[in-house]
Amino acid sequence: MTAPRLILITGWGFRATALAPLKACLVQRWPELDAQLEALPALTTNNVDDWCEALEQRIDENDDAQGRPLWIAGWSLGGMLASRLVERMPQRFAGLITLASNARFSACNEWPQALDAPIFDDFCARFQHKPKATRQRFALLCSQGSEQRSLISTLRTHLSDESDAVGEAGLQLLAQLDNRAVLATLVRPQLHLFAERDALVPVSAAAAFGGLGNTRLDTEILAGSHAFPIEAPEPLAARIAAFIQHPKRHS
Repeated sequence: MTAPRLILITGWGFRATALAPLKACLVQRWPELDAQLEALPALTTNNVDDWCEALEQRIDENDDAQGRPLWIAGWSLGGMLASRLVERMPQRFAGLITLASNARFSACNEWPQALDAPIFDDFCARFQHKPKATRQRFALLCSQGSEQRSLISTLRTHLSDESDAVGEAGLQLLAQLDNRAVLATLVRPQLHLFAERDALVPVSAAAAFGGLGNTRLDTEILAGSHAFPIEAPEPLAARIAAFIQHPKRHS
């Protein structure tokens, strides 16, 4: 098969460099793969269309015009935005892969398989008053459940230096995004990978995704914390490469 292009979008609060180890493992396993890291847009609006348009513009700017199949993957909020991009441009993307990314980040009556709403609301309130300390705490939450003691310090080296207004807009976006209908109707192959000890995206979300009724949707639970793309990039790279190479086997 023609070696594809893969866009990897980082999650809230982190620079794109957080996914560099995953990119390195992917390229080592599949040297022909054109893997590209993307940071979240530095926007102060919570309008999802604006965020998607900013990402689309970056993807276009980095297009090598070689006609490679284009896959898109994202971690947490990055995965939620990747899902919206595939919805907006299904003809552009060959498939979707999300990493520790929920259909809704905050729980509601119809989707309880998410972070408890009061916990998320408290986090947002803390960010408004002490953004720097809250970013540090977020790295701790992402590493919770990991057996790697060094993970939290690694995550903190990749914390974003974006403005507080950009961080606030990203949290507002997390609060409002609801991708249930999007994921249920996407026509491209999609793989959603969850972590068994994720403190932010309950592992029960994997079964809930299966209940969305899309036969092109596949889920899998891997070991690790919310930061499993940084915690265990090698097995994750193997799973991503296998799905891109043989998506029909997993649908």
